[in-house]
Amino acid sequence: TLHNLGSLYSRQNLFEKAEPLYKQALEIRKVILGEKHPQYALSLNNFAYLYSSHNELAKAEALYKQSLAINQVAFGKDHPSCALVLNNLGS
Repeated sequence: TLHNLGSLYSRQNLFEKAEPLYKQALEIRKVILGEKHPQYALSLNNFAYLYSSHNELAKAEALYKQSLAINQVAFGKDHPSCALVLNNLGS
């Protein structure tokens, strides 16, 4: 829910409202699921997209790379989740 609300704010170009919600969602997944869980990687990817869409490319790149590493370990390098992150990283 936090992520979805953050996405709504992001689509409205309300970055200052979206960013703390993405951070909170990421932290919850980190605590509950751990930093190696694919859902944590998904939150990293989504948070990176927020940064990318607001031209904070260095922050986005770091989060995309972290998400990719988790997905590669969890699923293997040829998994669609890895392809999604690679696509976002290359955009």
